[in-house]
Amino acid sequence: MSTNSELRSYAERLAKLEHDKSEIVSEISDVKLEARGKGYDALLLGKVAKLLNLENEKRQKKIEQADLFIDYIEQAGAR
Repeated sequence: MSTNSELRSYAERLAKLEHDKSEIVSEISDVKLEARGKGYDALLLGKVAKLLNLENEKRQKKIEQADLFIDYIEQAGAR
């Protein structure tokens, strides 16, 4: 493959991926907007979705860390 055709191939592949990425970002925004319209916290929902994509052990560690923060907030609020 010549340098020009190779470079063109890379550019076309990247262009397609960038297009796909923008469509996915738009779909994510639509889902968050829909959830927000139903009264859900879209930011928190996004964080939960990220947790779902983690391996079980890593997810459990993140949940335990969040529980520590929640306990701290609850104790600080009781003062």
